[in-house]
Amino acid sequence: MADAPDRSLVYDVTRTHSTHPPMQTLLQTGEQQALAVALSTGQATVPGYEILEEIGRGGMGVVYKAKQIHANRIVALKMILAGGHAGDGERERFQTEIEASAKLKHPGIVQVYEVGMHQGLPYFSMEFCDAGSLKQKFGDQPVSPLVAAAMIERIARAIEAAHLAGIVHRDLKPGNILLADDGSPKVADFGLAKRLDAISENTRSGAVMGTPNYMAPEQAAGKAKAVGPPADVYALGVILYELLTGHPPFQAESLQELLQKVIHHEPDSLSESCDGIARDLETICHKCLSKDPAHRYPTAGALAEDLRRYQSGESISARQLNVVERFAWMLEKSQFDVQFAPYANFFLWLVPVLLLPELLATYIRCHEGWPVWYAMPGFVLRPICGISLFLYFGKGQIWPRNPAEQHMFSVWSSFVVAAGILFVNLGLNDGGQGWSGAAFYQAVSAMAAVAFFSLGAMFWGGCYIVGIVFLILVPLMPLDTRFCPLLYGGVWAIVSLMIGLRLRRFAHQSK
Repeated sequence: MADAPDRSLVYDVTRTHSTHPPMQTLLQTGEQQALAVALSTGQATVPGYEILEEIGRGGMGVVYKAKQIHANRIVALKMILAGGHAGDGERERFQTEIEASAKLKHPGIVQVYEVGMHQGLPYFSMEFCDAGSLKQKFGDQPVSPLVAAAMIERIARAIEAAHLAGIVHRDLKPGNILLADDGSPKVADFGLAKRLDAISENTRSGAVMGTPNYMAPEQAAGKAKAVGPPADVYALGVILYELLTGHPPFQAESLQELLQKVIHHEPDSLSESCDGIARDLETICHKCLSKDPAHRYPTAGALAEDLRRYQSGESISARQLNVVERFAWMLEKSQFDVQFAPYANFFLWLVPVLLLPELLATYIRCHEGWPVWYAMPGFVLRPICGISLFLYFGKGQIWPRNPAEQHMFSVWSSFVVAAGILFVNLGLNDGGQGWSGAAFYQAVSAMAAVAFFSLGAMFWGGCYIVGIVFLILVPLMPLDTRFCPLLYGGVWAIVSLMIGLRLRRFAHQSK
């Protein structure tokens, strides 16, 4: 059956709430543990079954090869472990697997024969697949494109049947794809399945559930409500990629690094990873692996159809994004909102801090009797006010705590230091006359553009537009140098207002 031990990640930074009634019969009793040991050693059996051998064991359950006596057939008998081996989460997963598996009837899904309870231990018997799993058969050895396409097509049709029945698997991986005697694939292990018709999902936002290498970006980011059929389509793309190359798209030494790659990095193209891959098959695979669920195949059935077309030499429906579509996707990009939502009010309070000194500088420039250096106190007070606000809303924490904050800190500090050096340099030359020209504001506008382009690649696609606006300011500055500060400060204030309102709206929607 499904590979054991189970390497699925079940990590919840909040809590997991069950929608099932409590399984009162699952008491942590010595008798139940003794039964599990006796079954494994052949000293006990389940009524109606003859235990032949143990074939798999994980943190949640144990799987036996058994003979169902009245039907005279070999089955796989899965039973939850008792006592200290099974907590509430494991019991809930077992119950979910029973309900989901029993509901599905498809030749590409492992069939459930019987569900029962023996001495307080729930169990279910299912179709026995003697040929092992996809992982056991192919391991890290690449297979031919046609074999891979045919395999994923059949799995995709089975997953489409599950989706039509209102169930998302959420843990598709080679170890959960079993092989029948004739080599046909069968989907197993619905322990992390999600019911689309459930009134409330028992995994809240912030929970990361699945196997990291095969998670969709929205799944790896803990966006539980956003995980639907497209997440399974993504996992099918990962399996296809692995069959073709011998390894999944992303690999890392630590779990955190791996999740970051899944969420933010693009996989290497298939043509770079292995030779002889047809462009159509590469397009199919990378469409499945799109970061945005809306850019993947709308259904697993649509994926299966394109794989069929590829095998028969027909034109596929998928195509690569053109320049306009890719730019639109870049603008839609939105990441790390959760980490920065607490700073919504910081950006809103930053608006006057950014705007008022520039208004003062503009006023001074418009009154020639005022020395330009009168504006200097405003520029000195601005970073002091900004740092004070940051410390207040960051609860005294100034050093970055995660990769997102590290990137933001790096970009922001580099910009501030460079602008400060430029400001001092212009003040020391020509008796401070450099402040009155357009050179300073042209330079800092160009630096702001570069900074926002960097932030656009990492955080929010809208930052690309902000960067373009700052670039447009550069040739506008010399037209009337008196209003350079107003243009520069006005754009900064508008940007800070937009980001603050956006983060506040996100924080409100997340409650």
